Parts: sequence; structure tokens; C-alpha cells
Amino acid sequence: MMIDEEDSKHLVYELRHLLGAAIIVSEFKNQPAIKIGNNINYFKDSAYVHTRNLYNFFLSKSNNDLKITKYLTNDFNLKLCIEWLEAINRHVLHISPDRNDPRNYINGKWLYDQIPAFAEDISQLWHEWIEATGVDDEKQQLVVVFEKAYSDAQADCDQLLGLIIKEDA
Repeated sequence: MMIDEEDSKHLVYELRHLLGAAIIVSEFKNQPAIKIGNNINYFKDSAYVHTRNLYNFFLSKSNNDLKITKYLTNDFNLKLCIEWLEAINRHVLHISPDRNDPRNYINGKWLYDQIPAFAEDISQLWHEWIEATGVDDEKQQLVVVFEKAYSDAQADCDQLLGLIIKEDA
């Protein structure tokens, strides 16, 4: 089933913001000159929110949001999602003393270091969706949606980094 225009807009939005936040988090970690104050945390929180939304999409978990089952029934590899979703939910959705407690440390890894893994995992889930889709036009549409989200995210990040680096010069 082809993705309708409205759903496409929502999916591009979620992908663009997750992928963009992941790019910025990586860049901020690699450039100490722009690692000022809480800047990196703004993008981390954005990554958690959009990761959560996209994982819920692939889990078909929410009653009110768009679900993958509208388009396809498939057994996706949701191992990373299942491992981290509770920690993401606790971190993003709750203001409490335990939002950063050791439950955000799983199998020797901290939640805050998982953003590149989440972006890669969502990208992989998207490509699983492409492969599971039987109609070439639908496959092409999914490729276009993903490529648009990625190119828009990269353009956003290039523009932001250009402004920051220009300011530092």
C-alpha cells in the first residue's frame, strides 16, 4: 500500500529530526570548540523523542499514532528497540529524580551514547520495510521518503555547523 501524502510528511519529519539530531550530537562530540553548556543535550533530547516515535511506529504500539501495520505486517528486528525503549520513555517522559538513574545503563552502555545506534537501527528498520514491500512503486516511494529525510537533515546540520564555525572564527 502506497504511503499517503499526510503520513509521508509525518514520517519525513520524524526521520529528519532523528537523523539530524544524531548528526549534530556526533559533530558536537567531535568538536570541543562547539561543546558549550547544554547545547548537545538539546539535540540528544530531540533524538530520544524522535527515536521513541519511530520505534512506536515500528512496534505498532500507540493507539493514536501512525503504525507500520497500516502498510505492512512484518516481523522487524526490534532487538535494540526492546532493549532501550523503557529507558528512552523514562528519560523523555518523566520529570523525576530517577530519570537518569542506572536503569539508563544497559549491558555496559549508557543511554546518552546510543543515539548513533538508534539512528542506524531506525535506518535499518526502514530498509527492512523497503525489502518487505512487494511492489516496486511502493519500494521506490519508501526510498524517496528516506532519502528526502536524510538529505534534509544533512542540509540542516551543514547550515547550522556552518553558522557555528563561522561564529567561532
